Amino acid sequence: QGQENLVTWARPLLTTREGLEQLVDPALAGTYDFDDMAKVAAIASMCVHPEVTHRPFMGEVVQALKLIYNDLDETCGDYCSQKDSSIPDSEFK
Repeated sequence: QGQENLVTWARPLLTTREGLEQLVDPALAGTYDFDDMAKVAAIASMCVHPEVTHRPFMGEVVQALKLIYNDLDETCGDYCSQKDSSIPDSEFK
């Protein structure tokens, strides 16, 4: 009792700006681009679709996340590379 399924809890939050803001780690304190977060949330939402046949394959998820990452990398340029040097590019490309 008192336990809640994570997917059941998070799924409705993935559909609104206010919901997404509740899902984001407060430690990020607004240091992220909301549009990029919304794109990732849209992918997450597809992954937890109630109908299994409507969920993307993991390869499709990886490709979609790579596109978001590459767009972010192009937008930020050197600044983001220096700021986020703790994550090697090889993990995403």
